[in-house]
Amino acid sequence: MNLTRKQKIYAVALTLAMALLVVDRTTQQGSISGPATSSASLVSSPTSVKPTETEQVSPADAHRRALALRLDRLAQGAEIDDGFRDAFAVPQAWRALREAEKTQPTKPSRRGAFKDRRQLTAVMIVQGGGIAMIDGMAIRVGQSIDGYRLVSVGQRSAKFTSVTGTVELFLPDVE
Repeated sequence: MNLTRKQKIYAVALTLAMALLVVDRTTQQGSISGPATSSASLVSSPTSVKPTETEQVSPADAHRRALALRLDRLAQGAEIDDGFRDAFAVPQAWRALREAEKTQPTKPSRRGAFKDRRQLTAVMIVQGGGIAMIDGMAIRVGQSIDGYRLVSVGQRSAKFTSVTGTVELFLPDVE
């Protein structure tokens, strides 16, 4: 059986990894399964996390105790304000905008709004219909924009229809 160079490299790497695993497991101090003993206790009240006067507290222990105190307050429903904000909360400015949108009456759509929003900039009459350039977008006969379907293209106009009626846009006058 002839092995390629790549297969030989994989075989050497696998053999080396297995050898290191065996060495690691056989020279390990203590048991392989983990620590022999462990303990845990529940904090009954926030006052129980305060150190006694004679007890020396490391900075890491102080941090853990402060965290335990904050978690205990949170579990009891107390508000905690450490200067951190909720990353998932909706900003107050957005809430104000949403409330303002709810209070404004909605305007019924009208055909004039389409004429006010859109401008016809060019027309091209081709076989099978035409193309109208509306605000830089090429719209073919049969395509829609803002709920209005282009039905025909004239020499200087484009006619659109929708459920509300028919609108015709005209090219601006050249001066």
